[in-house]
This record gives sequence, structure tokens and C-alpha cells, in this order.
Amino acid sequence: MAQQLDLIPSTRKRKNGEIAYKGILNCFIYVEEKRSADKITWVCEEKRKSLCGARLQTNLSMQVVNAQRNVHRNHIAESSKVEVMEAMIALKRRAVETQEPSSKIVNTALHCTSAVATAHLPLTDSLRRKVCRHRVAELGEAASFDIPSMVIPHRFKYYQQINSAAGHGCSSLVTPGQGDQHEEAGTPTQGQINSVQAAV
Repeated sequence: MAQQLDLIPSTRKRKNGEIAYKGILNCFIYVEEKRSADKITWVCEEKRKSLCGARLQTNLSMQVVNAQRNVHRNHIAESSKVEVMEAMIALKRRAVETQEPSSKIVNTALHCTSAVATAHLPLTDSLRRKVCRHRVAELGEAASFDIPSMVIPHRFKYYQQINSAAGHGCSSLVTPGQGDQHEEAGTPTQGQINSVQAAV
């Protein structure tokens, strides 16, 4: 019975914009070298890094039809590397298909990944940023309620201290350029200030 090459979407796309795929066979990773009308030639992903000469051919249904030169002489199979690829693909897929916060998506991915593979994944904060960037790239915006990843616009970072001379402070939001019009920006009333001072 012919072996079957499993396909995993690559992070890169073809020149024509189509999704590129990597092939997995016995925990070795292959990339497409060329294709004809009825065959596809795959070479080991470590061809350049490890000078691996392993290659094989499949038909268009991904059944291996020629594996005579499929010999990896200078490196071993790494199941953890394959698992890392699958974890990253699942993480990006959930980022697009769900509205879950990036922290939940990352935690789910880490929970479903072995300890050995987790050691090869980026740090948690880096994974969260990847989720947000992928959402923006695919959907044009990140999840609005994703608090850990929210970025406060610069114009909303200005505050004005009220009644500081009395020894008690009460901050209110003032946007740039408003000047004395801070009352329209949500300045608390005198009754609210008195309540805060009494509580202090």
C-alpha cells in the first residue's frame, strides 16, 4: 500500500497568492520543488541547512509513487517540530474563526501541545502579538474586547489634577486641545469631588 504524504499549510504563499503547503512523512518535513501534469517532486526541508539530499515524488493525490532517494543521512526526524507547526496553524486558525481573546487562544494552544514542543514555541507574549497581527492582516481588526492586547490612543492619555491644593486629588480625562473646556470631557461635579474627598 502506497504511503500518503500529509499536507500542512505553510506560513508563506506562492507567487500567485495561493497557499503553499509542506508535506509530512514519518515526522520528516518536505517542501515542494516542482510539479508536472501528474507528479509532484518534494525535497527535505533541511536541504539547505543540513545539506540533506532526501527527496520523493507523489501523484496529485499525495500518494508516494517514488521514494528511492528518500534517505535522510545527516539528520533525524523531529516530531516536536511537526507539532510546533501544527500548533501555530491551529492558533492562527482560531484567531480568524473565533472572537476569543488572544490570551485564551494562546492558553488553549499551549494546553494541547506537549512539553517538548512547547519548549520550541515563542514566548506567551510573542504568541499573543502574533494572534493580533494575524487578525489584523486577515480581518482588518483585532477583537475589540481583547484587553491584554488593547492599545490606548495617545489622545486619551491626558489627565488633569483637580483640587490638588487641598491635599486631595481627583483626576479627570482631558483630551489635547480642549484647554478650559475640560468640563465637556467628563470633569466631575463639585458634589462628586466632595464625595471623593470625604471617602479619603
